Amino acid sequence: MKVTAKAQRPRRRKKISYASMLIQTVFVLGFIALIAYFAHNALSAINARGMTTGFGFLERPRGWALPPSIFESVSQDSYLRTIIVGSLNTLMVGVVAIVLSTILGFLLGIAQVGNNFLLRSLAHAFVQIFRNVPTVVYVVFIFSVVLTLPPPRGAINAFDVAYLSNRGLLLPAVETTASFWVLAVATIFSTGAALSVVRKRKTTAAGTGLKHAIIFLTVTLLALVGLSAAFAASGSIRISIPQLVGFNFTGGMTLSVEVTTLVLALTIFGSAYIGEIVRGGLVSVSQGLTEAAGALGLKPWQVFFYVRLPVAMRSIIPALTNQYLYMMKATSLGIVIGFADLFSVANLSINYSGQTLEILGLMMAIFVVINFTMSRMSAELNRRLQFKTSGAER
Repeated sequence: MKVTAKAQRPRRRKKISYASMLIQTVFVLGFIALIAYFAHNALSAINARGMTTGFGFLERPRGWALPPSIFESVSQDSYLRTIIVGSLNTLMVGVVAIVLSTILGFLLGIAQVGNNFLLRSLAHAFVQIFRNVPTVVYVVFIFSVVLTLPPPRGAINAFDVAYLSNRGLLLPAVETTASFWVLAVATIFSTGAALSVVRKRKTTAAGTGLKHAIIFLTVTLLALVGLSAAFAASGSIRISIPQLVGFNFTGGMTLSVEVTTLVLALTIFGSAYIGEIVRGGLVSVSQGLTEAAGALGLKPWQVFFYVRLPVAMRSIIPALTNQYLYMMKATSLGIVIGFADLFSVANLSINYSGQTLEILGLMMAIFVVINFTMSRMSAELNRRLQFKTSGAER
């Protein structure tokens, strides 16, 4: 008996009515007309006041002192460099706060679903208390507390490597020379070459291919370790520890009161939300799945790290992305304590230059680029973690 497969008919596209097309066209044209109307009014008001427009002011020196900043900037720097410094300050504080809050948040989330009653209760109390207080309250409160800390001579000492005083947080710093960056570039290229060889060997016939790749990678890593030790011995890499000399500290890396306050406030607030996100993701994992993993002979920690946590990450990442985006935008609260973040720098630049529309447009564009990049990276990570089905990929 001959069986013939029926040819699949192409799906008919849904017909779009002319009325629907007309409504959409009218809506788009109306939106464009509204934007043009507001733009015309803004330009008319600017011309009536004799104000100049354009981005030529970005090349002029700003002529005013910048608030406390992570990156140095003098009053003779241009407005363009000033906005770049503000953007870098925002990125630095945001990234550090995101990393710290993620670590603390995952610990809080895991503790909330653990078997230890004390840890579970403390983690739950932390999340419920710090999640329900506005971020700006943390900023003002922590800033006031840090200002009341003792001076450098009575600073809080942490194992003689870190100090906290009313002048900020002092941490060890890594000092490098030009030869270190040569090593860093060589390390990146060598590691990339080794990984490409490993990937290529894996695609070849099984046998000695993977073995040679592992040998090559091992030799490369050992060579890099040897080079790192040699550069460290020659003084290309040096750890600078802060030390009290007289009435102040020398050496190390100093985080100002403003930076310390903003990082701590965002970390506390973000970790509380992330802890609840992680708890919700872990609770959403089917109990039957964990019981099946335990029935296979896996230990409790193996069930958690190999089964429960990877499955929970598929529901954690989307909510985690929203929290990251909020924390990056919340760095604008630095204006409350006088930190030179992007929003604060933009506000000062508007006051001194009068270029309101241009600076606001630049600030919005920078925030859009930062947040869009973060959302795309998170979306790609979420896509890679999703379960693959037979019809998921073509």
